Amino acid sequence: MKPGYHIAFSTILSGILYMVSKSWGMTAACLISGILIDLDHVLDFFIIYGWTFTLKRFFQVFYHELQFKQIYLFFHAWEWMILLFVSAWMTGWNPWFIGMFIGIGHHMILDYINNGGYLWSYSLIYRWKNNFDFETTFPGLLKYRGKVKNQ
Repeated sequence: MKPGYHIAFSTILSGILYMVSKSWGMTAACLISGILIDLDHVLDFFIIYGWTFTLKRFFQVFYHELQFKQIYLFFHAWEWMILLFVSAWMTGWNPWFIGMFIGIGHHMILDYINNGGYLWSYSLIYRWKNNFDFETTFPGLLKYRGKVKNQ
């Protein structure tokens, strides 16, 4: 999913969350985590291509052509959702943990739906066991390889 859509969804959801909870901490955590989770795409770029980063090349490689063999996405993982839920529970439902849980959770659900994913595609353990191989872990995205996604 394109970053602009994630920004829009995170902003709307955070606004609704504030109207319901009246918690600035929960709202901020939801907004920030719902957007910044995508920084792992930048980390992937550096791991795969080194320090040759330009915005144009980044968007071409990761959002248009999907030209890479491995994909790590260290932040896009159901395992973090479990840890955030347990952290919220163990801290007496700390608003920051709840906000991060909602922010990351809605982001991953939108990616899962939009990318034709498989449930295990968003498991860090599954990707690790499959050597972070893009074709194995994200077969639903192969139809977009080499062409601009219509979103």
